[in-house]
Amino acid sequence: MSDPLKKRYQVFVSSTYQDLIEERRHVIQALLESKCIPSGMELFPATSQDQWTLIQRVIDDCDYYVVIVAGKYGSRAADGRSYTEMEFDYAVETGKPVIGFFHAELDALPGAKLEKSDQARDRLAAFTEKLKKRLCRPWLTPDGLGSAIKSAMLHEIEWNPRPGWLRADAAPDPELVLRLKQRVLELEQQLANDGTHRFAAGDETLELPLEHRVAPPGGNDGRPWQWPTRASVFKTTWDEVFRVLAPRLVEPHPRRSVKVYLRTWLEKLKFSAGEREHYGTDHFTSPNVADEPLDRMLKTYVARGLLKGVKPPKKSRNKGLHWQLAPKGVKRLAELEAVLAKSAEA
Repeated sequence: MSDPLKKRYQVFVSSTYQDLIEERRHVIQALLESKCIPSGMELFPATSQDQWTLIQRVIDDCDYYVVIVAGKYGSRAADGRSYTEMEFDYAVETGKPVIGFFHAELDALPGAKLEKSDQARDRLAAFTEKLKKRLCRPWLTPDGLGSAIKSAMLHEIEWNPRPGWLRADAAPDPELVLRLKQRVLELEQQLANDGTHRFAAGDETLELPLEHRVAPPGGNDGRPWQWPTRASVFKTTWDEVFRVLAPRLVEPHPRRSVKVYLRTWLEKLKFSAGEREHYGTDHFTSPNVADEPLDRMLKTYVARGLLKGVKPPKKSRNKGLHWQLAPKGVKRLAELEAVLAKSAEA
């Protein structure tokens, strides 16, 4: 593996130029002392390539972007924005870590370092306010700016690490990298084949064995519990059942309540007019999931980390094991509902 202490980080320095020559010199010195590679317009080679295209390419190659704002808005492109603001917008758009510095006392600057026109001053003020909405620090003197740059870069490198650059002789051996990648693939395959990943899940079929009672042909004499028992199997998916139960299990509930939730849901789905026609009668009881298959189903959700078995709350009359949504189950329910919402919009 590469030694992080041998890395160098390329930093794009963006600012107006003529009014900040001394400040930029301190900034570049501070970056070099921080083991960074500064990039800026004064360091670009003479080239016939379009200026803005070149700037974009250099920003793309950098790890961090530093912008310094004082009393000048700077030269502008065709759309009226200064190149400094265009560089800032591009760095933000491409996801570069942006570190901004604005002058704390513009009134202290000599007139030669201030914009003359109202329009330019207004654009500078708007740009400064945009900058202050991100990570941004004030500065007063060139020395103070250099010190602030050092402090900011050390913080960013530690808390927002970037790829950086390495000498060729410090880079990892390509053959070692290849072997490590192969080992990662082998471990991923082993993990996929591991027993902990064999639990039924997702859109796999879940077969629920149901029991219900149907009134005998020719009438509904007698009490429902005296009617003949019928058995059937209802096929659904693990995700669909979880989506039905999860919102109701934010708080712990006993198995009896889970059975009621399932029975209500199944009654709406299974026992439609078609079922009445199938049985030749309007008289039958709601479907019921037996305790044993219900327990297996709940324990499968527990094994997947979606539910957890907990002790009954003190106020509960049922003293058996209660079932409650686990943190992973909260996330899974959000994923299922987000997919459903997206499908509905489509």
